[in-house]
Amino acid sequence: MTKPLDNKMQQQQIKKQNAERKKEHKVHDFQNGDRVLVQLQNKGKLITFRDTKPYHIVDIKGSMITAARPGHQIKRKSLWFKKLPCNQQIEEEEDDCDYVFEKDRP
Repeated sequence: MTKPLDNKMQQQQIKKQNAERKKEHKVHDFQNGDRVLVQLQNKGKLITFRDTKPYHIVDIKGSMITAARPGHQIKRKSLWFKKLPCNQQIEEEEDDCDYVFEKDRP
């Protein structure tokens, strides 16, 4: 049988551990000039999770990042961005698909 005081102390310890865990955050490793993809705000089943056109980072102030591409500039927290490797190319239009399904072969 636990005493109410012991139970209260245990609950306080759990709350303290949860609060400390929430304070831990990952520091971003973005730099000016990096190519990034930005997460889209309108999530849906039939659209991609991130915008396929890359941005370049223009300014960083703490966790706020300003990124731009020709004709558009965006400012978001660092969690909205994903670093794009230097050698990876993004194709903007992939409509012509030459893939042949097994059923369609003669």
